[in-house]
Amino acid sequence: MNKEDILARSRHENHDEIYEYIDNKALTIASGIFILMCLLMLAFSFMSTIQNEMIYTTLSLLWSYLSIYCFARYYYLKSKIYIIIGFIVLLLASYSIVQVWLMIW
Repeated sequence: MNKEDILARSRHENHDEIYEYIDNKALTIASGIFILMCLLMLAFSFMSTIQNEMIYTTLSLLWSYLSIYCFARYYYLKSKIYIIIGFIVLLLASYSIVQVWLMIW
């Protein structure tokens, strides 16, 4: 293949690396802010009169996010530590969701 063939193929592809780079950066920033907000909500829950409700709802969001993150890392990296951590965090998420469910009913 010569240079012109490679450039022609590259122009016909819909894959643009800048969008992938921006998505990765945005996901990193959004994940950090989400975790920071969950930690702030946990800190604020200790100052609230409805402490149990705030703790379990915040923890259910945090644990759910972290379990999905670990399972995705396992899927792509095939490292067993991520599947183990993912299941542990999934159990914590399930416990938090059950606690929220019991408070509602």
